[in-house]
Amino acid sequence: MEQSRKIQAVAAASRPSAVSGWRLRWYGADLLEVMAVSGYGIWILLGLLLGLGIYSEGRGQALVPLTLGCGFISAGLLVACLRLPILPDWHGWQLGRDGWPTRKAMLAFSAFLPMLALAGLVRGSNDFWATRLAGGALVVCSLVSLVATANDAGHQHYPGSPRASWLCSHVASACYAGGLWLWLCVVAQAGDTNQISPESWAMGLLVLAALLALLEGMLRQSSAAHRELAVRWPYARWFIVLLVYGWPCLALLWSYLYGGTVPLAASAALSCSLGKSLQQRRSGIASP
Repeated sequence: MEQSRKIQAVAAASRPSAVSGWRLRWYGADLLEVMAVSGYGIWILLGLLLGLGIYSEGRGQALVPLTLGCGFISAGLLVACLRLPILPDWHGWQLGRDGWPTRKAMLAFSAFLPMLALAGLVRGSNDFWATRLAGGALVVCSLVSLVATANDAGHQHYPGSPRASWLCSHVASACYAGGLWLWLCVVAQAGDTNQISPESWAMGLLVLAALLALLEGMLRQSSAAHRELAVRWPYARWFIVLLVYGWPCLALLWSYLYGGTVPLAASAALSCSLGKSLQQRRSGIASP
């Protein structure tokens, strides 16, 4: 009897640590996924602007966001290489165990090729035809990888929702989160070479935020599990909305009226990333 009590006491003591370990794994995986989506969003917007020839001139102006997006996307790959329990595989590929990468991992790798080409082609002026071609290839490869990721995320978090709705929402979410980080790079590298005014950046991101909020609202209304979760935990929903939309939109409005600063842009990007991570975990709870 005394031995069984000791066993029960040890099990009860280890249960909270196990639960905290699972929570750390959940939130860590969600944060890495949000970072990867934001990285692809940076590449999509940067490749689009370079392809149109309207991005800021200068080699460093393009290399900084390219490197930032590469760091965000490669963070999950690095964690999977280290075999940490936060992320045991990268797009279904268990490094060191599986011989060849999965199809989604190969699609994710394909986006690195035009990124490297673009990093070698950007110079003082972005009018060179090869630079524009590499920018277009970066947009296409990043979109393909996002769509491949959205196929699993949509079925898991929004079962029964129209396929086109959550595909558009996933791409818009990547462009919005990545656009805030790209806005931070533009503000930090402010100079006379900027071809897009700060007011245009702010208005573009505000329109994108409104579009994303509309798409996500439609998805939640079509999901019975999310409607039930909103009734059970209404304050969590508003807290996430404040992080994802509230503070970033206020920062963008302030930038439109009085000019942007690096701390303001950094706080908006970090707030959106944190809110997206919590939203991802909340969607995982709602999914059956």
